Amino acid sequence: MNGKTPLYAASVRDIEKAVKLLLERGADVNKQCGPDGTALYAASSRGHARIVELLLDNGAYIDAQIEFVNHVTPLYSASSQGYENITKLLLDRGAD
Repeated sequence: MNGKTPLYAASVRDIEKAVKLLLERGADVNKQCGPDGTALYAASSRGHARIVELLLDNGAYIDAQIEFVNHVTPLYSASSQGYENITKLLLDRGAD
C-alpha cells in the first residue's frame, strides 16, 4: 500500500464502515503515512465530513501537520479547498 495504512485508505475512499471497524480494532488514528499525512488530513482534504468526525471522536490530533508539504494542517487543506462544513467542524473542535 505504498506506506499507507488501511485506515488511511478507508478514509481517502470515504468508507465509513471500514473506518469504524479499524478504529474499533485499535488502528493508530494518528499514524503519519509519509508525505500523505494522516487519515484526518486525507479525509479533510477530500471533503469526507463524517470520516473527519469519526476520526476526531477517536482521538485524531486535530492540528497534525504534513512535514513534507510545508507543514499543512487538515484545517488549511479543508478551508483552501472550500469544504466549509469540515472547516467549521475543525474550528468548532479547536483547530488552530
